[in-house]
Amino acid sequence: MTRHYLPDQWKAQERAYNCVLAWLGDELAMCPTLNFKGAFFIVTIKEGDSEIVHIDWSDSRKSMTWVFTMGDWEGAEFVAPQIGVRVPVNAGHLFRVMLRMVAHFTTPIRLG
Repeated sequence: MTRHYLPDQWKAQERAYNCVLAWLGDELAMCPTLNFKGAFFIVTIKEGDSEIVHIDWSDSRKSMTWVFTMGDWEGAEFVAPQIGVRVPVNAGHLFRVMLRMVAHFTTPIRLG
C-alpha cells in the first residue's frame, strides 16, 4: 500500500531499510520475525485509550500509521470527528490512518 499510495514515503523507507541492513546484517538475519523489510521501523505499545481529541504531531504529514489492536476489552471506537468517522475497534483489528493529518481519539473502554 505504501509503495502504491505514498511512493515518496516508500522510497525513504527503502533507503532507511538499506541502512539498517548495512548496520545489522547478520543480527537481523538471526531474528527474521523482526525483519519487516522496511515496512515498519517503530513499534509503539500503548495501554488504554486516548479520549482527548489530538493530532500526532511527531508523525510526518506524508506517513501512514498501522494500528493493530490486541487485548481483551469491550467498547472503544476510533473517532475522527473532523471527517465524521467512527470505527468500532476490537482486538485483532488492523487499520491504517494518517494520524498527523486528521484529529482523532478513542471512546472509553467499557470493560477490560
